[in-house]
Amino acid sequence: ARGRAPRGGDASSREDALAGLDLLLAEMDALCSRTRATPARGATVHAAVVRFAGACNNGCSACPNRDRWLADDREALFSRIDAARGADLRPLLFAGREPTLHPDFLGAVARARGSDGRRVGVVTNGRRFAYGGFTREATAAGLRAASVKVFAPTAAVADRVSRDPGGWEQARRGVAALRRTGAVAVELRAPLHRENLASFEHFAALAADWDVDQLRVECALDAVGLDALTVAARAVRRLAECCAERDVPMEALPLASGALGFDAM
Repeated sequence: ARGRAPRGGDASSREDALAGLDLLLAEMDALCSRTRATPARGATVHAAVVRFAGACNNGCSACPNRDRWLADDREALFSRIDAARGADLRPLLFAGREPTLHPDFLGAVARARGSDGRRVGVVTNGRRFAYGGFTREATAAGLRAASVKVFAPTAAVADRVSRDPGGWEQARRGVAALRRTGAVAVELRAPLHRENLASFEHFAALAADWDVDQLRVECALDAVGLDALTVAARAVRRLAECCAERDVPMEALPLASGALGFDAM
């Protein structure tokens, strides 16, 4: 931080970065522990995670999932599913790159559901669910929850972060298709990013407009940047206020989870 070149004439010092980190940590902790009464909590259950490491149709610069390699052939994937099912009776949550792009995604959902009807969820960019036939097949296979990550409340900013024009609109249509099934619980996953801090509070309006069940906030420090931590903390506080005003249930992931908080759905 001390060696960081000035950005816009305002260099980030080590002390400023640490102070900003303390503020952001306090805001995320307040949401996780509910030391403040508002906004209303959403619903969260602990899940057994099944990681995917294959393709993704976004090109995000701050992607923690691209640095992990796993064999993603059918046999290896189904083996991970069986191991997750055998751990206990928790629901299973698919996460990683973009699980819906895996050629055996529908079979994987059915395998995860199993004969005991285990609940199955996915952390996704939501884009493939824009195709109605795929959404219906996924629901029939046993998909019951989707955490749809959207990088900003507006298409222009979100598509700039994901580096794939049209992705935000496709995600919107995907969420609408999931809602129409009447069988899938949908949350909007809002990641803090230096590009969306100025408009972060508008995620509350987006969640209400898209008619999702709840909003979940996550934060990876490298996506925010050391020089924007204080701004990020204020953005989280303002979003919480807006969610309270609009009666949007809100959940958060611990700051230490970064963008890899996949054990809750």
